[in-house]
Amino acid sequence: MARMNTLLLGLMTVVGSLATASVAAARVKGPEAREVRCTVNGHHKSTFTQRGGAWIEDAGRDGQFTWQERQRDEWSVYLDDTSRGMRLQLDLWTK
Repeated sequence: MARMNTLLLGLMTVVGSLATASVAAARVKGPEAREVRCTVNGHHKSTFTQRGGAWIEDAGRDGQFTWQERQRDEWSVYLDDTSRGMRLQLDLWTK
């Protein structure tokens, strides 16, 4: 099995299935997450949006990438991008 790289992004803003400002401000758990916005040093880095079992990462100038959802638990969504040999944990608890 190929070694998977780990990707660390800064702070996250999570939007649940109700996509309202109050939901975004509240702590959304893994099962409700549909969109995650990541920032590094206060600057927008990537937005992950769920589309079926896949998540589309819009990384701005760096491009767009497709991640497959591996699993979820109460506080995280786990994604794989086998084409780039990467794994990602969207940790909604610690952001």
